[in-house]
Amino acid sequence: MRVGVLSVSIHVPEAQSLKERRHPVRSIKDLLRARLNVAVAEVGGSQQWQRTELVVATVSEEEARVRSVLADALSIMERNPEVEILHPVVEVW
Repeated sequence: MRVGVLSVSIHVPEAQSLKERRHPVRSIKDLLRARLNVAVAEVGGSQQWQRTELVVATVSEEEARVRSVLADALSIMERNPEVEILHPVVEVW
């Protein structure tokens, strides 16, 4: 059994309030859950208007599958024009 985690910092340059940041972040989280069946949590930056941190987790029997799902998750996040993805880190155990 393999567990994989993708951690990213997200910058929402147009956000001028926590409420404005919430929309693009929520849409990313919902999309990742729906398309990839992964766990997604917002874990940091909750008081900064333009920054937050997301963690995506997945489990599989095969390490290659875990890495593929996390790469797909990163690709989905990078395609969102409302955000900038900073410092992606993938860990697999």
